[in-house]
Amino acid sequence: EITVGIVCHLSRPIVVDEVKLFLMTLEEYERLYARGANTNNINVVNKINKETSFRVLTKNAPISFDPGSNECRFDWIPMMVGQFVIASVEIQWGKASFFHDVASLRKPIQGIDVLPA
Repeated sequence: EITVGIVCHLSRPIVVDEVKLFLMTLEEYERLYARGANTNNINVVNKINKETSFRVLTKNAPISFDPGSNECRFDWIPMMVGQFVIASVEIQWGKASFFHDVASLRKPIQGIDVLPA
């Protein structure tokens, strides 16, 4: 299970249709951002999608977010060891999609270490 904190800046509770976490291997994530840095284009969120991600974790409706801090849990049983990065988050609310490239935070990137059992 992966738990992600999501902050809602709206003044009232909302119910969204879908939340997706795009996981990438650490190696692929570093390669993707190195290419962006080489072209002076650090914002590579358009390149993070189902095809470029190692895994897409999805939580379907109804998902309620109250104003302020919220937690969203995703079920995931890793089938291989390695280091993974939460590269992007997508929230589907009605007909609108909101993408958040975690590199844009300028804070440490959230990673997941999967060790052999």
